[in-house]
Amino acid sequence: MIKNLSRLQKLIASSAFSLLKPQGEMVYSTCTHAPEENEEVVDFLIKNFNARVEKLDLPIKFREGITQWESKVFDAQVKNTARIYPHDNDTEGFFLAKLRKNEA
Repeated sequence: MIKNLSRLQKLIASSAFSLLKPQGEMVYSTCTHAPEENEEVVDFLIKNFNARVEKLDLPIKFREGITQWESKVFDAQVKNTARIYPHDNDTEGFFLAKLRKNEA
């Protein structure tokens, strides 16, 4: 199930990212903590679409993205993403990434 969701997230994110002009920005956000739908998707965009992950400045507590999950190692830029945990902010859990399309 999670592999299918990850595949779908990559397809949706790729479609949106491909529409950006050079230097255009996109926010990728989910309401899951599954690395397969979060950091793995961002890593996919970095490696396949010339994406750059911008640092986030949020007014709530968050933790940086993970760069390794099971046997997978993600690009170091993935640390610039944000994991928002329910117990840190009395909110639901979220994942956020601000992506910029580099010049070709």
